Amino acid sequence: MKISVATEKVQVTGHFGHCPHYLMAEVENRQLISKTLVPNPGHEPCVLPEKLAAMGVNVIIHCGMGIRAQHN
Repeated sequence: MKISVATEKVQVTGHFGHCPHYLMAEVENRQLISKTLVPNPGHEPCVLPEKLAAMGVNVIIHCGMGIRAQHN
């Protein structure tokens, strides 16, 4: 499973699309396999969920997300 956490410094950000980067973590059998920090490619409404899905992300962790991104 690949998890994306919208982060700023060491905290989960308040808005999914405006974070500086995403911490990508790959987990198998409850064990952390890898983690990578990926820069935010830019805030575009409704685009980020698709870009993250194309990177293999299954789960997104964040504190807030606009309504259009929620429906993608």
